[in-house]
Amino acid sequence: MKPPSAVVASRLQLETHMRHFVLPAVVVLGACFAVACGDASTNTAGFYRQGRSGDVPPGDQGTGGAGGASGSTAGSSSGASSSSGSTGTPGPTGGTTDPKTFEILLDKSSVSGDVNAKHEVQVTVSPKSGFTGSVTLAATGLPADAIATWDKPTVDVGAGAATARLTIDTKSTSPVGAATLKITGTAGATTASSNVSVTINPTMTFTFRMNATGANYMEDIQGRAIPPGTYNIAAGSANTLTVKVTNKDGTGHIVHGPGGNFPHGNVGAPIPSGGTDPVGRTVAKGSPIQFYAHDLNNTGNMTRVQFQ
Repeated sequence: MKPPSAVVASRLQLETHMRHFVLPAVVVLGACFAVACGDASTNTAGFYRQGRSGDVPPGDQGTGGAGGASGSTAGSSSGASSSSGSTGTPGPTGGTTDPKTFEILLDKSSVSGDVNAKHEVQVTVSPKSGFTGSVTLAATGLPADAIATWDKPTVDVGAGAATARLTIDTKSTSPVGAATLKITGTAGATTASSNVSVTINPTMTFTFRMNATGANYMEDIQGRAIPPGTYNIAAGSANTLTVKVTNKDGTGHIVHGPGGNFPHGNVGAPIPSGGTDPVGRTVAKGSPIQFYAHDLNNTGNMTRVQFQ
């Protein structure tokens, strides 16, 4: 047997070894077991206890929580941006930018006159939204046999408006009544228009010409000769034509009429130079009449007025 002193020495040596090796190992194993089981009193960064969100470490809240918040917030922010893009930054509201165009303006909305009258309308082409270019003008819807003439059938529109003059020349064969004339301007695919009413009144004026002699003694209100023979006037919607007689000659003249609604002139009071016969005369639709210059003693140069 070992002496007591040797036994004591062995125990001391064993205790020393346990302090150096066994106890640290136990501490380490216990710590590992506690961490694995989630029972450590203080969490290690990067871990949290299941079911105990209150124990999530501040560091984890800053990382994991921020990450979750970032994802959620980013989605929310993205949605808000999309909504803000469509409503906060308005685009077109359904309207369109005004195209470069023009409008047609007239100096009058209607013209009227007797049979064979001539009318003028001033047409203005006014640019809109910066329009410039050439505009071609046209007139449609004229009374039958009437003629439309432009002083400028095409106008060049710059920074300001351009104007043109339209002349409407009616004829005795243009029917009495109203017609709607459409004035249109065209520049490529761009068009604009405006209307003017043209009315032909059931009135015809015959005038003794200057130096009236023989067959050359009557003219219409435009100064065009009315030769002897049948003069046809389109009745249109009217049933009665009023006939006026004026005198441009330097000598007084008398109208020879058949009587009735177309009476003879006053032999004792010829139509004075520059005057109008005060005698009223009408021609019924479909009932022609004949007249001539009584004082010229030339019954062969009769004018026959037929209103039909």
